[in-house]
Amino acid sequence: MEARKSIWVRIIGITTIGLLVPHILMPNLQSFGTANYKIQMTVSFLVTTLLWEGNLFIILRLQKWLPWERNTLQRLIVQFIISGFYSNLIVTIAIYLITYEFEILPFKWDMFIYHMGIASILLIMVEALYEGSYFLSEWKKALSKAERLEKENVKAKYEALKNQVNPHFLFNSLNTLANMVMDEENDKAVEFIQKLSKVYRYILQSRDQEISDFKTEMKIVEEYTYLLQNRFEEGVEFHYDVCSNYNHLVLPPLTLQMLIENTVKHNVISTSQPLKVWVQIEDDRLVIKNTLNLKRVDERESTGMGIENIKNRYQLLTDEEVIIKSGKEFFEVRLPLISSVKENFDESTNNRGRIPRCKKITKDDTQR
Repeated sequence: MEARKSIWVRIIGITTIGLLVPHILMPNLQSFGTANYKIQMTVSFLVTTLLWEGNLFIILRLQKWLPWERNTLQRLIVQFIISGFYSNLIVTIAIYLITYEFEILPFKWDMFIYHMGIASILLIMVEALYEGSYFLSEWKKALSKAERLEKENVKAKYEALKNQVNPHFLFNSLNTLANMVMDEENDKAVEFIQKLSKVYRYILQSRDQEISDFKTEMKIVEEYTYLLQNRFEEGVEFHYDVCSNYNHLVLPPLTLQMLIENTVKHNVISTSQPLKVWVQIEDDRLVIKNTLNLKRVDERESTGMGIENIKNRYQLLTDEEVIIKSGKEFFEVRLPLISSVKENFDESTNNRGRIPRCKKITKDDTQR
């Protein structure tokens, strides 16, 4: 709930309840005399304020220390115990003041229970108001993230299809294939066709996926780099140093392919100065590093949309940032290694407005 709205809600709520509760509990309150009436109303406003503000303080602190999404049952029990104890303490003090200190009413157990019931209703109202507002706010945030993720995935699909399913790439692939056929390298030509079809098939299949497992992404990248290797021959070198312990982790689909495509797109490739690309794990991050020999083109031709898209998609999946390092001789992208949460991502993303976060890789994840 916004701060400005919250203040007005508290003022109106405390004033209304502070005025109504004494008259509900004691319809003949004014017959006790002006002095006792003022005392009763003062105690009522004081108790209402303490109950409202105290329970609000408890709710806000628990939202930070023990959020609902971490452990719902534990949060429910802790909040019930703390709020219940605090509210009963305040009401007990109020009854003591009315019955023993100011002697407005004699103490009766049925009156005590009745007052506790009213306090419990007030407690439920306050918690329902603020917890409901909290859940509504979180739902709106999740809905916004879902819409942003959908937009980013559309951009990613467009970038991938633009880079792969375009006349230049297709022409170059077919030209490489034609050379193989003319040189009577039939076995190699068959393998080239198979890998080309796998790359295209995966691009089309991944368009409806929000995340992909690391093992699948690496396999497709190897297929893709095989095509580039046959096209440029000694003009490119690809080096992989990735342990199989990371195969179960996840990342946005086509991330690696887009990064490698960028290296080929923006660098001069020649046998005298080959483009070298490394894919490896360093400090619990996936590192894609390449030598720099940039083409002399108009900077307007390079929009940086591919890298920006990858950063935006990662931002929606994890709090870990994508790190970009650019020097005179090398360009490097460091991707967070993320492990999907216990809830299945594919199932939950079908529910618009509910995007589960992913967690950073831990030592337990690498030992599976």
